[in-house]
Amino acid sequence: MEGSVLSFFTRTDYKETVGNSIFRCYPDIKGYRFTWQGPDMDQVGTYRISQEGRNLYLLLEYNYAREARYLLTISGSESGFITAFTITDRYGRERGFSR
Repeated sequence: MEGSVLSFFTRTDYKETVGNSIFRCYPDIKGYRFTWQGPDMDQVGTYRISQEGRNLYLLLEYNYAREARYLLTISGSESGFITAFTITDRYGRERGFSR
């Protein structure tokens, strides 16, 4: 499951549905990289997807030692690529993104 979901995110920009941040995914020689930039966010690092039971999680590593884990809900896809998704942090706060 992990490899197939990762390919859906490659070289893609997602805009936050409420707010002004942009989540950009792209592969490079260091792995699956991301930038997340906006008024309240400025992160650059690597990401991976993990599956636990029926749940998918987006794991972000940034600033050399920081990690964040979000419940990932895919809410839209087209031709095998994710067009919209929601992430939920450990406090239950949700952020939606779409292409």
